[in-house]
Amino acid sequence: MRTRLSLMLLLAVFTCGLTACGDDDRAPLDGGADDANVTPDGGTDAVVDTEGPRVLRSDPTDEAPGVPTDRTLTIEMSEPVQAGGAVVASSADGTIDVDVTVGDDARFLYVTGTWPLASTVEVVVDEWEDLAGNAQVAAFSFSFDTEATNAPRVVSATPAEGATGVDSALAEARVAFDRSMDTAAGAVTLLGAGAGVVGELAWEDDTLVIPLAGLDADTAYGLSLDGFLGADGTPLATGPVLGDGVLDFTTGADETAPRVVDSSPMEGQTAVPVTL
Repeated sequence: MRTRLSLMLLLAVFTCGLTACGDDDRAPLDGGADDANVTPDGGTDAVVDTEGPRVLRSDPTDEAPGVPTDRTLTIEMSEPVQAGGAVVASSADGTIDVDVTVGDDARFLYVTGTWPLASTVEVVVDEWEDLAGNAQVAAFSFSFDTEATNAPRVVSATPAEGATGVDSALAEARVAFDRSMDTAAGAVTLLGAGAGVVGELAWEDDTLVIPLAGLDADTAYGLSLDGFLGADGTPLATGPVLGDGVLDFTTGADETAPRVVDSSPMEGQTAVPVTL
């Protein structure tokens, strides 16, 4: 009897081992994915993209100076984007027409337009979506100043910009331009703590002649050129010779000895009355 019971118990244990009797809540030994992450076809669930794109940088950078009027703007996004977003450019004169192209890798935007001369251009990048349809995280804006590429320029000046030791008896300054100018436009103001006056301006071809008188010795002066226009009406771009539009110079010490300019009686005069 004992032998029969032992045999039946052994058979039951063997059968249970084959059929995995009971529930086993232990994690799989191979560290495999949880059943909740396994898709019906045996794969795993994909990570869902929920974050929208953002602008990483712009070229030119914010507040860049001297940007050519035909410069292509480049906007780098944090991830590929779909076409259809907005790039709005404007200046003091209003909105500027632009064309926007999405690059081959969809991460770079290329913006072309005709930027107005000598102006500040504001650019806003917004409403772009990534390939999953997520909206741009935040609008991005930057600005740049354009160079007046077809504007007249100062090519030389006498005295030179920043000159020192200039004779206080200087009778005129001369400023040469690279093209014909509107001779009826523009004014020159004498800056500095010393005395002195600016006379009536004159032109010799493309050179402005600035009469001066009464300058003090050992004094810093500036000649501010304001409102000058090219013959076609384009405002003057003073750089690089006059970066700030002012011809700066400093007079030297007064080393000129006094001299007699007149006398009575005159030198060598004869028959001078004794009652003189």
